[in-house]
Amino acid sequence: MSYSHSVNNHLAYHLESLTWRVDSLRPTLHPNSELKMRVPWVTIAWISISALTFSVFLLAILKRPFFPRFPIQDFYNHVRVAIEYSQGNFGQVTYPPLIRLLLASVYEIGGAVQVGNQLFLTNLTMTVLGGVVSPLLYFVVKQLYHSPYYGLTSQVVYLATGAMWFHQVFSSGLYAQVLLFILTLILLNLAIRFSTENTMGSMGSKALFYGISASIVSLLTFATHFTAIFFPLGILLFAGLRWIKGKA
Repeated sequence: MSYSHSVNNHLAYHLESLTWRVDSLRPTLHPNSELKMRVPWVTIAWISISALTFSVFLLAILKRPFFPRFPIQDFYNHVRVAIEYSQGNFGQVTYPPLIRLLLASVYEIGGAVQVGNQLFLTNLTMTVLGGVVSPLLYFVVKQLYHSPYYGLTSQVVYLATGAMWFHQVFSSGLYAQVLLFILTLILLNLAIRFSTENTMGSMGSKALFYGISASIVSLLTFATHFTAIFFPLGILLFAGLRWIKGKA
């Protein structure tokens, strides 16, 4: 009897301990109260800065919805070739093809929803791309320096200076350069994740995924602008050095 009593007490103790742990994980709710999710202020901050940056670009397109302020020959070439692509005319694929294929896809979508003005769709596409840079900067810098504060700082710098520079770039029609910059940020993000996953010296499934994704993005950069040859090589060298340092 004493042994059975001891076992019962032991089980009761562990059951009570487990119940306490489960209850401790539950949110404390007062009567007539609702469960509220607390969003970290950092998340609110980077989303707010991203929205503000996008608003800056949106104001620019509202001011000049069709033609850039200082159009150059690249602008006319991009729009003309993209219109040909959207009409199924791929007889003459000119370099760089990626930005023109992207614009052609937007033209196709715009035509399906009864927005057929290619000039407006071109400016709208570049506005979205310019706004995407802000959150990309946050995540890349945050991973690079392991701090959300550096990520937020990079967003503020981009909002204060980079947005004006980008406004001049895509206002003149240098669309391929804008797309190249975005792909470079994505490539850098993948390179950081790849090198982080390989710090233990083993090629896991995540590292393999990031490595393959980085290779695909590298190929896409070559279809964006000829200067892309320098970006992937530098970033892959950076990832390789981090991987070697992690194995050492």
